[in-house]
Amino acid sequence: MKKALITGGAGYIGHHLQKELKKQGYYVIVMDMKPRSKLMSDKYVDQYLQADIRSYDHIRNEIKYSTMFDGEAFS
Repeated sequence: MKKALITGGAGYIGHHLQKELKKQGYYVIVMDMKPRSKLMSDKYVDQYLQADIRSYDHIRNEIKYSTMFDGEAFS
């Protein structure tokens, strides 16, 4: 299964990106500094990481095996 890591994915745009990627068959991982929001349904998000993108140790393994999308870059 293809993996997608959405950084800054806890917001409005990230939510729509989650839905679209899930529709396309991705295992969706969302990473954001904010706590998990009510916009994130378990139906679209397979894994949530509350972490800072600048903290490489938290995300090293996720980056290695994922396609990355930046939810903030679309706003």
